[in-house]
Amino acid sequence: MSKTTHVIRAKTVNKLRKEAVAIKKAQNLPHHEALNIEARSVGFNNWEHLQKSAAITAISEEPYRNGFVMAMDIKDAYDHSLSKGCQFIEDSQIYALIYMDFFSQRKYKSQKDLTEDERYFLEDLETNYIYFRHTGQIPKTIGKAFKIAEKEFFFQPGYIWLKGKWHDQFGLFDYDESLRQQREEMENDPFF
Repeated sequence: MSKTTHVIRAKTVNKLRKEAVAIKKAQNLPHHEALNIEARSVGFNNWEHLQKSAAITAISEEPYRNGFVMAMDIKDAYDHSLSKGCQFIEDSQIYALIYMDFFSQRKYKSQKDLTEDERYFLEDLETNYIYFRHTGQIPKTIGKAFKIAEKEFFFQPGYIWLKGKWHDQFGLFDYDESLRQQREEMENDPFF
């Protein structure tokens, strides 16, 4: 059996739990067996494996959804060593949550659904950024979040997620709007 930890969001666990209840009733199975069926349907060994992975994911998901996390350009993140007492912890699971949200917000089923621009954007987020979650008090404003990041890092973060909202250095981040602006700039640039 695999010891791999998978990233699984809390809302997915709740959905699977409800589906297991339906399977239990429909097939007259013990509850634990219905839970195991649901866990296997999404790539886990059993329900216990799913729960352990969900508990590990929750450590990253809570600050991503309700707290403060950020993405630093890889060069900027490695040019800096976190000081003793720093309230930022590197967290590689944040990208997986971003990726899953990107897919679910667009109702995509597989990689084939991605446009070339979307694929490039997600690859950029995966390979060119290091993700950190903040363990201190959650800042009340995005300006205060950037100030906290400035105290620990020389360079500004590329992106910040504060209380579940995605921001870049210029304000609230909207991928589709950003892509539209890039296309307009390219259309108006005589060198393209």
